[in-house]
Amino acid sequence: MTDTPRWLRVREATRVLNVSESTVRRWLSRERLEGLKIGGVVRVDGHSIEKLARTHRYADVREAQGHAAVSRWRRLRSRTG
Repeated sequence: MTDTPRWLRVREATRVLNVSESTVRRWLSRERLEGLKIGGVVRVDGHSIEKLARTHRYADVREAQGHAAVSRWRRLRSRTG
């Protein structure tokens, strides 16, 4: 991932990390990713994405998948009553 641009939008970061938008925003709020707001748009530091992917890739993906699975289950449950 050495060709990651310096600043990415949240949606772009989700594609690089293969996680949901809410996961990227949660990681930003917990300072696991570095970011800033430019003109009202949140940008994620590409270097922090690379660092997170290198050091925590498998644990973070499992965590994100767990959260996504719970969210999907809740959505399905709410639809079925």
